[in-house]
Amino acid sequence: MAKPVSIVDLPPPMQEYLNGVYVRTSARLAPIIERHGMAPGLSAALTTERIAVLGEELAPVVHLVVTHGTEIACRKGCGFCCTHTVDVTPDEAFAVADYLARHLTAEQLAGVMERARAADAVLHGLPPVERHAKRIFCPVLDPATASCLAHPARPNACQAYLSVDLAKCEADYNDPPKPVEQPTVAPMIASIVDSTRSFALADAGAPTLSLELIAALLAAWAEPDAEARWLAGEPIFAGARSVTS
Repeated sequence: MAKPVSIVDLPPPMQEYLNGVYVRTSARLAPIIERHGMAPGLSAALTTERIAVLGEELAPVVHLVVTHGTEIACRKGCGFCCTHTVDVTPDEAFAVADYLARHLTAEQLAGVMERARAADAVLHGLPPVERHAKRIFCPVLDPATASCLAHPARPNACQAYLSVDLAKCEADYNDPPKPVEQPTVAPMIASIVDSTRSFALADAGAPTLSLELIAALLAAWAEPDAEARWLAGEPIFAGARSVTS
């Protein structure tokens, strides 16, 4: 697999563009925290803006890829990547949990929770490649349609995963690990947006841990007033830390 490209290896105009991503993201996300304050609901508000920002920043990349004759392979109903480990921050986990609670029926939500418990029982603590090889889908993926039940509140890592070759996604799913081709700059943009969001939360006093999505959801569901307790600094995610952090 090719060595990941570093920002310092890019031409100066691209470095300048990526610095602009940071400036624009900071200008959009920091005011959300200032307006909302450290209160429940901040995670959902921040996620709505983060998804909008990242979508706008990735749009020129997608346009460039398409105009050069390559299609983005990602489509609703394709779940080949949904057995990967998804690293999230607490606000991302709360945003997913909040979206599911507001948009699913009680029966649907119970199904997601049961799938999460079953998946965590097998996958908890395993390295990413071993988890992926188990081919256990994210519990938020609808088993009937292979569509994400929390797509409008999906984590940064999911939103920025842009494959340009469906066959390679399938090969990686069937016999991991296999390389999946993505636009080179897309993960860099995603990393900048992710880090900027985390810096803004840290500056406001919220601890920004790296968590594994399934374990983080279970922790969030298990604790009364979980988001308020996290914002107050309580260590409610002690058992959900990502093994990749």
